[in-house]
Amino acid sequence: MSAFLEKFEEILNEASTMELEIANMGKINIINDLKKIKRTGKKIRLEKLNCKEIKVTTIYDHINSIARTADLLISKNLVNCDESKLASIIVYHDLCEVLITDYPRHTKNYKVSSNSLMNAFEVDKKIREEYATNFLWLFANKKQKECFDLLKQESNEKNILWLIDKIDPIITIWRYMYVYKKQLKTLKNEYIEVMDDFFTNPVLNKIIEMSEYRYFAEIIRFLKDPNNAKQYLENDNLEKVNDLNEQDKEIIKTLVENTKLFWE
Repeated sequence: MSAFLEKFEEILNEASTMELEIANMGKINIINDLKKIKRTGKKIRLEKLNCKEIKVTTIYDHINSIARTADLLISKNLVNCDESKLASIIVYHDLCEVLITDYPRHTKNYKVSSNSLMNAFEVDKKIREEYATNFLWLFANKKQKECFDLLKQESNEKNILWLIDKIDPIITIWRYMYVYKKQLKTLKNEYIEVMDDFFTNPVLNKIIEMSEYRYFAEIIRFLKDPNNAKQYLENDNLEKVNDLNEQDKEIIKTLVENTKLFWE
């Protein structure tokens, strides 16, 4: 295990001790609850496939996925950062969703039920996240408070987190294709169709155009192309999908095929 992942695990274990204790509701262990909260964007789309063998990832899976992408970028010397600070904000950036749950930002073709708690909020998600994070801060010990406080500071590490957080959904869509290739091979057209929002998410084009992320531009172009995804499901092999330079091919293979989908 790399030094970065060792630090990530240390910080995650510390966060695992945090509990909310609210009158008449008992104790809530934040990390344990995040292991149960499904990633809504995946859930509402995978349900359309009606394939019960395919599980839905959780917020806990998402946090672990982001850490592995960060570790890869660090190992390839593609980013320079304070590794301890980056590991801290990766662990803590979505802890607030234990209170406000997960909500898909870029969703054109699917609507969450009007009876859902997620649609009951009238304030912007950023504001909900800020207030929920401040509430969790009240229950944190000194070390945990220091990690929460990093989320309020502008930093290079927050910029790196922003990048990884935004590309994680499309990476996960490909990871599903690898893990569930047997099930999805016969459903490839349906799968690409229900996941269309992930391929067309405008934030991916924004990242491609940003000069500071040029090292990821070709990788994102490759992953966001639904034709590449179809070919991958047909051929079971990245080599046969498209022309990629060796480093990009190695990075995609590591992200898609050599990183777990589920972490619980």
